[in-house]
Amino acid sequence: MIDEDAPAQVSQLFENSYKDARRAKSKGPVQAAIRQVMGNRFIYAGFLKFLNSTLQFLPSIFLNFLLESIEAYSGDSTEDVEDWYGYVWVGAILLALSLKVSRRHRCHT
Repeated sequence: MIDEDAPAQVSQLFENSYKDARRAKSKGPVQAAIRQVMGNRFIYAGFLKFLNSTLQFLPSIFLNFLLESIEAYSGDSTEDVEDWYGYVWVGAILLALSLKVSRRHRCHT
């Protein structure tokens, strides 16, 4: 861990930034302190969390679409589905799982 990310260092920077924001009578001293201490890293971490959560649920959603296409193809439904439609959802599931694994591997190395 780099010194700049050490808990004692971050805590001290946050407390100083919070006090400065309070003295300046800022409307959101906590948000101002977080923005000053963490900067773009906080936004980047939020983006990565959103991406991770999206990749977590995509395979389940795609599986639902795949099952609907199988049901429609088997004749149990009134919908008319092309033969290749199910293969698209299988490819989407494979792609979503591959992205999830590569994202997890990148975060843990």
